[in-house]
Amino acid sequence: MVLCRKELVVERMLIAVVWLCVFGVEWVNGVQVMSHSGGHLPFEAQVNSVLGYTSANRITVAVNNTLTPHTLPPGSIMFYNRSEYDEMS
Repeated sequence: MVLCRKELVVERMLIAVVWLCVFGVEWVNGVQVMSHSGGHLPFEAQVNSVLGYTSANRITVAVNNTLTPHTLPPGSIMFYNRSEYDEMS
């Protein structure tokens, strides 16, 4: 929970995510304020309209960093069954 005092509010209040690998969705007080797909880049959203100034604010970030053949970083993914994995250990 984040408190936001009205006297500290400026024209643009932002929520910023500095780095996210694959996919993310961000909410403030239950309102989705942004989503991002892609890799390794910062992104932000203005949140003035969803902030509460008389109570605490809940910021929620859901992240899916599942590596697939279509996501970054590029490369190959090797899937092993249990017996192949045991042989490598």
